[in-house]
Amino acid sequence: MSDHSDIILVTGGTSGIGLEVVKIFAANGHKIHVFGRDNSKIDDLNLKNIFFHSVDLRNLSSVKKACENVLNQENTGVDVIVNSAGVFFLRSCEALTVQDYEKMFDINVRAPIFITKFFTQSMKQKGRGKIFNIGSSSCYSGGKLSSLYCASKHALLGYSKSISDELKQYGIRVCNLSPSSTKTKMGKIPLASNQLYETFIDPKEVAETLYFISNLEGNMEIKELLLNRVNVQ
Repeated sequence: MSDHSDIILVTGGTSGIGLEVVKIFAANGHKIHVFGRDNSKIDDLNLKNIFFHSVDLRNLSSVKKACENVLNQENTGVDVIVNSAGVFFLRSCEALTVQDYEKMFDINVRAPIFITKFFTQSMKQKGRGKIFNIGSSSCYSGGKLSSLYCASKHALLGYSKSISDELKQYGIRVCNLSPSSTKTKMGKIPLASNQLYETFIDPKEVAETLYFISNLEGNMEIKELLLNRVNVQ
């Protein structure tokens, strides 16, 4: 079991899956640093040991400053990273622009890579750590009008698998969780397939799954986990 003194970093922790992750770690006594843009939902929770950092994940200088602020507060860095922040929009392949590409990949791929890079050394020194990247089932199946999003999540999956092999010798575990359509603000964006929002996954279940995996300390690793809906409509 992970120690309740473990320090957690959650990006995108002010809404959706990220917010549910913050709630479950907070309920179990952890100190949590949250990267986001709007802390109103965090403040409304009135939870202890949550530290909000206003971050523009598209700006690497902003990302670096936030990471440095965390390290200034936590001399040994963080023990668990949850890269949950993401962006999603629909666009036909011929309508995509360079600006679309940069926005999608800056947040969905580049930010997790450089946040992970910042804290890897301190995890190595401690001989333990856990990194969770929130992907998407669409990186396996693809989907019309979401080619750019699917590409970004497939890139994140490849990154996760690669650093898992690279870091496990130092006691650092990496897991890519890929949920299908989830009941979040992002999930309400109209889908070309006209899926029923009521059948989407509860983000709390995703957070509970992540928390369960975070407590595994034996010789088993879970590199990737595909979280599908039972009832798809």
